[in-house]
Formats: sequence, C-alpha cells, structure tokens
Amino acid sequence: RLTVGPGAATDPVWSPDGRTITFASTRDDGLINLFSLSADGSGTALRLNKTSERDRSLFPRAWFKDGSALLFHAIQNGGDIGILRKDADNEDLIASTFDELEPSLSPDEKFVAYVSDESGRREVYIREMGGARRRTQVSSQGGDEPVWSPRGNEIFYRQGVKMIAVPVSTRGDLALGAPSVLFEGAYDVDPFNRDATNYDVAKDAQRFIMVRRAADATRARQQINIVVNWTEELKR
Repeated sequence: RLTVGPGAATDPVWSPDGRTITFASTRDDGLINLFSLSADGSGTALRLNKTSERDRSLFPRAWFKDGSALLFHAIQNGGDIGILRKDADNEDLIASTFDELEPSLSPDEKFVAYVSDESGRREVYIREMGGARRRTQVSSQGGDEPVWSPRGNEIFYRQGVKMIAVPVSTRGDLALGAPSVLFEGAYDVDPFNRDATNYDVAKDAQRFIMVRRAADATRARQQINIVVNWTEELKR
C-alpha cells in the first residue's frame, strides 16, 4: 500500500524517472488536488498545484519527459485539459463549453489525443501542443480512451468492445491512416465517471494491460442478499 492517511487517492501516474507516483487525492479538506509521493512510500506526499477551488477537481494524466510539466484533466461543470508547470499556475490547454477528457500525450510531446463530446457523442481528436494548435478528428463512429503507441506511430482507442488502431505520422504535417480493429472483448471502463483511460500499452506496443470482470462465481460471492420477515421463517 502506497498512500495512507486521510482522504481517498486515485489516478496514479509514474514520474519519468520512475521514482515518484503522482495521484489525485482528497486529503486536503476533501478537495481533489494533485500530489506526488516517493514510489517506495517513504516521506510525505507533496501537493503540486498551488491553487485550489472547491468545485474544481484535478486528475493527473502524463508527465513530460523532463519532468517540467504535468498534463492533467480538470472537472468543473464539465471536463477540461490543462498543463501544470512547475514555475507557473495551472494552464488550460483545451477548454470549451463541451467536455474534453482522457488526454494522452504523444511520445514526441508535440500532440495530445483526447476525447470530446462536441459532436453529440464521444469522439477522439488530436490537438497540437503549441503554435496554431490545429485539431484533427481521429474517430468517426464514436471513440473513447485514446492512448498513443509508445513508438508514436499509432493511436489506440476503444469503440464499445472493440480496440481500434489508427496509424499516425507526426513528421511534417499530421497524417492518419485507416482504422482497424485489433481485438474485441468486454473489458471494463473507468468505474467512476468514465473520464479516465482504463488500460495501458507496453513499450513494444504488442501487449495491452486491461481490466476484466471476475467470473460469475466470484461476483456471486460478493453479492448481498436481503431477507425480510426472517423472524416469521424462524418461527416456522
């Protein structure tokens, strides 16, 4: 167990050097802020964001390789995506009247893939990190939980029970290939607000870590049965 003390802790993210874990926690007056803690559990948790708002919850998503900035997801009357820099306060990267969520940083740190519901349903988009910040739509029939391949040449996302792969080239102008179905399976999504990615991809881009529900027999052991008027049955 890594986190102890007051409040809940969720959404853990490794630091680039693997020495610390960044997470969201309610340990400060019940507000959801960003904290970092040594991966061996030693020391105390350090709060990262300077400002705190009662109706704004922050969740970490990815560190930049040099550790200078953290990509995060904020919930405040909707979802927005921001960057927390060590020498500045929170900076909103993608914020609108629609929900923007589940950001994934490209390995070259030039693009961010994310989900927006501006079309009326969740679709996957790519946005440039700087400059004109041009946006490109990746999915067209619904998409959720985008993750960049560690090699930077593909984007994976979920479409119902399907795992979709889209070839991507970030050299020069952004170019997308045709989507294809990698595999299908009834793997779990984020069990809370469906605003986080519930899987990850190994460095070889060939292995996925997913969450699968337990077998029916296991779930049956976890169910609660309520018996009413049991005293009458006892009398009989």
